[in-house]
This record gives sequence, C-alpha cells and structure tokens, in this order.
Amino acid sequence: TLDFWTVWPDGQVRRMMMLALVDIASNKVIAYELAPSENAVSTVRMIKRTCETYGIFDTLYTDNGSAFAGHLVAGGNDFRFRNGKVKSTVQPMGICKIMGIRLTHALPKNAQAKLAERTFATLSRVIDDRPEFKGAHTGHAPGAAPGTDVTPVPFDLAEQVIRREVARHNAETGRRGQGAHGRSYDLIFKALLAERVTRRATVRQLYLGGLVWTPVSVDRFGQIKRDGWIYGGPSTQEALLKYHGKGQILLGRDPDDLSAPALAYDPDGNMICEGIEPVRRGAYDSKDGIRDAARNRKAARVAVAQAEAANGYLSDEAYKQALAMLDDIETAEPDAAPPDAAVVAGAFTGPLRMKAKPRPEET
Repeated sequence: TLDFWTVWPDGQVRRMMMLALVDIASNKVIAYELAPSENAVSTVRMIKRTCETYGIFDTLYTDNGSAFAGHLVAGGNDFRFRNGKVKSTVQPMGICKIMGIRLTHALPKNAQAKLAERTFATLSRVIDDRPEFKGAHTGHAPGAAPGTDVTPVPFDLAEQVIRREVARHNAETGRRGQGAHGRSYDLIFKALLAERVTRRATVRQLYLGGLVWTPVSVDRFGQIKRDGWIYGGPSTQEALLKYHGKGQILLGRDPDDLSAPALAYDPDGNMICEGIEPVRRGAYDSKDGIRDAARNRKAARVAVAQAEAANGYLSDEAYKQALAMLDDIETAEPDAAPPDAAVVAGAFTGPLRMKAKPRPEET
C-alpha cells in the first residue's frame, strides 16, 4: 500500500494500492495496476495485459493474499496455502489455468523469498517521498483515516507520478545486480526476451482469461440470477434448462461490463452455451461498482454506530422527566436541622500520663 491519500474518480478519498508484476530475471516492473484495495479483478486485469503485451510467461510466483489465492487467479490449482486442499466441488477457472501459467505460492511467513516485494519496497519509498504528495500522508498504520490536516492528491496526478517513477526505475542505467553489467532493467529484459520463444495468447484465451467465473444454479425458467442481474433469454433457454436441479455450473462474465453477454461451462469444463443475454439489469454495471457499494455500506453502518455511541442523547420524554425532577429539587422546602450525629469515642495512640508539676522557684 502506498502511504498517501488519493481522491478517486468517484470522489471517494482512499489510500492507493499498487499491484506490481516484476520479472525476476531482470527486476523490470513489467506491469502494475492501481486499485483502492488488493483484489482479484485488478490482478487478473494486470496478468491479462502482460500476456497480451509480452506473451504468456511460464510461472507466476505470488504470496498467499486473497487476490492471488482466490479462484479468479488460482482456480484449477490443486493446492493453496491460504485455503488448504481445494474441495472437489465445481471450481471456477483461473486466468493461470486458462493461459497455461504455472502458479507457485510463497511459503507463509517467509518474506525474504518474495523477490518482487523487495523491488516494490524500494519503488514505493521513492514514490511516497515525491513532493507532489506532500501533506497527503497519514502514516503506515493500517485502517488509518485521513484527518483534517491531510490534503488528498487527485487520482490523475498520482497516476502520472507513479507512471513516471516506474519508467525511471526501469530505465535507470548503472545497475550492479547479477548479470546487469551496468545496463538498465529495460535493456536486460529486452535482451532476455529476444532469446525466448514467445507464447502468444489467442484472442479466445484473452477473452476467457478476463472473465469472472462464478458457480451458479439454473432456475426452472432456464435463467441465472447473480448480483441482481438475470441472464438467459429464449435463445439459451433450452441449453440451460438441462442443468436445472442438477447442481452448479460456471457462469463467465465481463467484470468491467456486466451487461455484456455471458457464457456457461459445465463442471467438467465443457461449454454449455455462450451469448447468454441479460434480461434484467442489476443495480451496478461492474464488479468494482459492487465492491465499492459494499464498502460504502459497511462504512455507513460503522459511522452510524459510532454516531449513536457518541451521541447517546435523552429521548424527548426522558428529557422532560429530567427537567421536572430539577424543578422539584429547586422548589422543595429545606429540611429541618439535621439530627445529632452519634458521639465518636476518642482514639489514643498511647497510654495516658500525668502532666509533670512545675518545680517551685528557688529563692
């Protein structure tokens, strides 16, 4: 997480999360994604863009965060440290499975093994210290909220600075790492890429890899309900009705445009049909919109609870009763003299002694 606050295009003030994809052979940052939180949709978008630009890479080495161990990325993998052994139910296809990328998770509590984190730590320190972000910092504590003395930076400005610093990081010469010989990360990556047999992603792979896959059930009308949307018109009704009451199937949708036609696969990976048109719209047009709305609802609930705890005012009826009690106290007759208090015996710390008589004066 970058340690400054940003005004996002939707007007919300949030910290900026930067997901980075680093080539471990050259240390070049080959792709990055800016998001309000570490999420699988942004991770899939970054992997897809990398495969489209440079070709399909062989291995993806990640930690066990939810964005990398979830089904959108790791679907089809046999084992994940975060979740343990995957259950034998219907599993959505992850982008690594679709692209033929070997997915490897770092051992838990082994930060030194995460090579990309070292690159990101160096890069994030440089970005955080840029003068454009002066006054926008609020410390490293997770869950911190911006105070009145914090001035968030516009998203466009933050994006411009990050793009510039990533380019500078990749193009800087004089690198002394193993095999660098003074070259920049850009030049090292270019030389290594020229020696590699490029695996180009097909249009179909890019399309399937960018979809969000969700286990769903088919209702008795041959339709599928998800996130307030209903999919399934007359053209796909016959194909989908065969799976009514027979367990779950996989529904693939475009996360950036939920109004686009969907497609469905059976649990064995066979396509059922595609071009499943939405017949009723939901409240949100994208997965990001659904996630932001859920986050806003949670923030609203927390704010209301805090306000109720901080402003525990009396009800109107209780307030009137309290005023009446005050009036009774002010107009009441003063009580008579208080009764005599009980006599308390003296307390002595030592035995009584007779006072010595004064000596007569000598004449």
